[in-house]
Amino acid sequence: MERIRFDHPNFKEFFESKLPFIYRPDDDSKNLVDAVEQIQPLIFDHVKPAICLEIGCGSGYVINSIAKSFGSMIVKYYATDINSVAIETTIASGKANGVTNVQVVKTNLVDDLKRVLQNRVDLLVTNPPFEPSPIDDVGKEGSICAWSAGPNGRTIIDRILVEFPDLMSEHGVALMCCCKENDVEDIRREMKKRGFYSKILIEGDGTTSSSYNRIYYQYVVAFSKTNYWKE
Repeated sequence: MERIRFDHPNFKEFFESKLPFIYRPDDDSKNLVDAVEQIQPLIFDHVKPAICLEIGCGSGYVINSIAKSFGSMIVKYYATDINSVAIETTIASGKANGVTNVQVVKTNLVDDLKRVLQNRVDLLVTNPPFEPSPIDDVGKEGSICAWSAGPNGRTIIDRILVEFPDLMSEHGVALMCCCKENDVEDIRREMKKRGFYSKILIEGDGTTSSSYNRIYYQYVVAFSKTNYWKE
């Protein structure tokens, strides 16, 4: 898979000017793209995706890397973010890398797309805020909102997971980043109750670009209504 770059002439300066307001891609972002690459045979041999969605697109690194790599092999690409600067940066980073086929929507998680995408999403990717933080940091202005997720780091994760049953197609796969502090096994148990099978695709120590300067044991977990993994 191709990964988009942020060092293109006429774009690098623009991108760096936006960093006080958005999340700079780090190990977690790269892990998410690596996970998509890992399950690429599953995606195209079994899922046969028509719609790909990223919830919380930030810089556009993940959704634009996917769209650049797969192009017309996926019919429609969507990306959402509540942050206007993230919307602007995702569109710009796409154009800088030759990607113009992503529909970028300013909304809270998926509020404005629920009816359009109901049970139609075949590939979902999300790197939500997962770092434990003071509850007062959640939803603050600026880039801090891109990593702050309350005492156990689950404030945003739990809000996203509850949307999966109504978003995902029967054979679709959702990929989500999280960390050890989020209790990944509890997340998997909760999603099993909602009818989802799951598998940890990637795990290991990694950094984030937050101001907390911590190293986290990170995961990318796959979820699907279809039991592809027979665990």
